[in-house]
Amino acid sequence: MIEVLVTDIKDSVTSHKVMNMLSYKYQKLRINVDLDETGKPFPCGQSILRLEGENINAQAIISDLEGLGIIAYILEDKVCK
Repeated sequence: MIEVLVTDIKDSVTSHKVMNMLSYKYQKLRINVDLDETGKPFPCGQSILRLEGENINAQAIISDLEGLGIIAYILEDKVCK
């Protein structure tokens, strides 16, 4: 299972903090952060947090991120026509 979250993580220091916290708390997940490269303010400038594993509780992870002051929501799975 893969879950993709849109976040307002702005820099590599925050990215490492988030990855360390989530890796410790959710040891069976593979975690990756792609930082925003547009430099625009959130929500136009956004970072992506990818989670991969068998059981992903996205709402718990979003709550953990909110505890760190980070905005996060699930990226909608849309099919373009």
